[in-house]
Amino acid sequence: MKSLRNKEIVLFFPVLALRDLLIGLEHQLYLQHSLPEQEQEKRQKAKSSHVRKMHENIPAILREELENANIN
Repeated sequence: MKSLRNKEIVLFFPVLALRDLLIGLEHQLYLQHSLPEQEQEKRQKAKSSHVRKMHENIPAILREELENANIN
């Protein structure tokens, strides 16, 4: 992760906390798949809309910028 001052931070989770997080994510996936088909389509359309908006706001990167990037 990067903080506001561009410093990198490594987070370590205890095994049990990480397991609980993954169980929670798995449960959310199960709930999404158990919704009625109409509700799933509605969520998919909303997701597509959000992804489209996100892509509109991502700045373009030129090849020259990548080749001449200052990595220090």
